[in-house]
Amino acid sequence: MMKKILIVEDEQSLLKLLELNFKSSGYEVFKAINGEEAFAVAMREQPNLILLDILLPGESGINVLERLKKNEKTKAIPVVMLTNFNEPERIEQARKKGAVDYLVKSSNDPSTVLEKVKKYLEEE
Repeated sequence: MMKKILIVEDEQSLLKLLELNFKSSGYEVFKAINGEEAFAVAMREQPNLILLDILLPGESGINVLERLKKNEKTKAIPVVMLTNFNEPERIEQARKKGAVDYLVKSSNDPSTVLEKVKKYLEEE
């Protein structure tokens, strides 16, 4: 069965690149551009993994992460943060709230993101 990934990213060009990379690697891709949408899609689709930006319109990715981890239906889904923020305290905060990994956009192009995320999808 095809693995499902939810990409939560408000930057359209990056979202498209990530979507293409994951689709061409055989994943079913769902997208969300803000926190509310991300939570709704996660509840509905039950993806195998969520790639989550921190800076989103409205609710922050950290808040979304917290909501996902508190909900029975979504708490077991691995969440990988993908963000421009590189401060140790943000990384620490994301890990404490349940993120399995934290990738900084500037040091991870979409193909690197795909490679890093694959290992979490294969562990299932």
